[in-house]
Amino acid sequence: FNIFPIATIAEKVGYPNSPSFCRDFKKITKLTPKEYTQKNQYDDPFDQNREQSFEILTYITENYSENITIQSLSKHLFISESTLNNTFQKNFGMTFQDVLTRMRMLVAAGLLLSTSIEISQISILVGFNNCRSFNRLFLDEYGCSPTEFRKSGINESRHLLG
Repeated sequence: FNIFPIATIAEKVGYPNSPSFCRDFKKITKLTPKEYTQKNQYDDPFDQNREQSFEILTYITENYSENITIQSLSKHLFISESTLNNTFQKNFGMTFQDVLTRMRMLVAAGLLLSTSIEISQISILVGFNNCRSFNRLFLDEYGCSPTEFRKSGINESRHLLG
């Protein structure tokens, strides 16, 4: 993040603004971009590890709705699967599938709160072929069903608006 301004990174991966990117980045990595940078200080600002992490997150952000796998990411980046698995554990503290699922859940949560798209359609839009899997993973991530999440968001909005 010392190489590129946050606004540039946010724009590159499709976010409308830096705060949205930073919020989602923290949900995925459990660190703010600044904390992540401090934790992963390198002498060489063009260190391959940092570049790989950026490429990984860019790929996932741009393709989360597709049927992507560690194998497709490996082919895209020309990196072995074992190196990628190690990179995920070292840099994100989770597996590829965990990062992908968390990204999908973040997008789904945003769609649930900001649209009236049917939940089954949202599950497809964020990359799930099976609505049951989507519902189960959503419950694991947020502690409630997508329907309950949507209702609580609507009630929260009404409460805030008075």
